[in-house]
Amino acid sequence: MAQGRTTFEQVINDPDSLADLPAIQLAAAEGRDLDGEAILTIVWNAYQSATGNEPPAPRDTFTIRYPDLDPE
Repeated sequence: MAQGRTTFEQVINDPDSLADLPAIQLAAAEGRDLDGEAILTIVWNAYQSATGNEPPAPRDTFTIRYPDLDPE
């Protein structure tokens, strides 16, 4: 989504095309993980602009629990 509508639609139709994006190639070369957390600011700001209010607190929050790693 952050790469624009054309790229978004292309990746929806051909997920493998994501690997051709320069941002993806750079992150892979640098060994960086990509996540979408930073894009949440866009949603937050859009909600505030549209409503004039802070977004409501989530009703059902959850915590991801990862299994313990096998020490051996």
